[in-house]
Amino acid sequence: MMTTDELMPQDVAIRVNPYVTGKSLGDISLHVDDARIHLRNGYRRVPVRPSREPDPLFPYYEMLADIEDEVQEKEGIRVTIASGDPLEEKSGTS
Repeated sequence: MMTTDELMPQDVAIRVNPYVTGKSLGDISLHVDDARIHLRNGYRRVPVRPSREPDPLFPYYEMLADIEDEVQEKEGIRVTIASGDPLEEKSGTS
């Protein structure tokens, strides 16, 4: 079995993606930002982008922590699931 350090970012994305795309928060879907996965302190940092800005944020961050635990347990790789920028930007009010 390969260690976390030996896995390429695209391999990490393939392994993490089913855990992320299978989750949603109401009408907000989640997407792995494959291009921004990188190694940091022995963990693969995996940015996850919500389809829009979650409100409130607490359930969203709780879901990311649950995904992180699930990936580490079931896949045996060290990951940090991090919040990325929303796919849909919030429209400003003036």
